[in-house]
Amino acid sequence: MLAEKPMADAVAACDAMIAACHAAKVRLAVVKTERYRKLTLRAKELVDEGRIGPVWMLNTFSMFPVPVGKDLHQSRPWFSHPDGGGLFMVMASHNADMLRWISGWNAVRVFAQVNTFSDLPEPALTVMAQIAFEGGIIAQMWISSEMPPPSMPSAEVRFQVVGGSGILD
Repeated sequence: MLAEKPMADAVAACDAMIAACHAAKVRLAVVKTERYRKLTLRAKELVDEGRIGPVWMLNTFSMFPVPVGKDLHQSRPWFSHPDGGGLFMVMASHNADMLRWISGWNAVRVFAQVNTFSDLPEPALTVMAQIAFEGGIIAQMWISSEMPPPSMPSAEVRFQVVGGSGILD
């Protein structure tokens, strides 16, 4: 069974996983799911073709209402494990990878604030981050599993890319 979680939070733990999989002759991969969806593949094609001009700004949302957030945390116990990093590591790793992949640039600076506002017994259920990329590109990331129902429209997983001559949403 595949699990949506980070590989590990330390290089030594990653090395141990790699060694164990090598010894067992099985494949190990960190899968960045957004890179394989038809819609995001098409968006990447449009960006690479220059159809929206040079990328200037990026935005990503991953918002879930509190009842969905509670279900996510009950059905995925690794969210609560101290080594797992909670929602931030699980969701932000995918969202940050998408921003990096679609823009073609690396992040050079991040400022983020995290908090838990609801009664869910988990740390860092809401994050807002400002990310500066190489090439002067700027991005924002907003992730929360504690939005009041019904949450924000079209915001469970949403990416916006602003180029010099067009916008992808």
